Amino acid sequence: MSKCYLIRLQESVSVGTSVTASDTMTHRIEVTNVLTEKEMKKLLAEELEKQGWEEISDRVYKKKSENNGIELVWDLEKGEVTASLAQDKEVVHETVVTIHSHSERGAQKELKRRKKAEQDRVEAAAETVQRKMQKQISNLLGDSEEERRKQLNQILEKVYGEALKRKAMTLGNVMSIDESIEGDDYELIIRVVDGA
Repeated sequence: MSKCYLIRLQESVSVGTSVTASDTMTHRIEVTNVLTEKEMKKLLAEELEKQGWEEISDRVYKKKSENNGIELVWDLEKGEVTASLAQDKEVVHETVVTIHSHSERGAQKELKRRKKAEQDRVEAAAETVQRKMQKQISNLLGDSEEERRKQLNQILEKVYGEALKRKAMTLGNVMSIDESIEGDDYELIIRVVDGA
């Protein structure tokens, strides 16, 4: 006489995946050469270093925003500033799968099917998380664009101011230099008398 057995298989299942979202925005920077191109790039590099930018390769500088994590990379040769932001997140789901079957083979088959279903569920959740992260990153880059432009313009104002002062010295005797900043307005008045 044969006996009927019921096989109970219980396994803890942990399924996870990594999600990454990123976006970039590029600003084209055209520097008018008040001095020679080489001198202008040198002035710009000096100003970037004064403001905490780090040279990561020849004529390429990087700075990370402390308040929103956006990384800025200024390539002096290309005349571009690239703002980028990336985020990573782990999506994990843990569950205990219990299976009842009349055969070990049937239990193993059902366990495999259940694990695949859990993996599919995590992947669907990961896609939702990734879309949400992507939207947040894109919004943050877009929302901070005006502030970024203002920061870049302030750097360029200082570079142009210094370049104009140096250029004035080549034109004659500099009698006075009046420099003022009111809000977003920068004013530089240089009085030069012909040296002849």
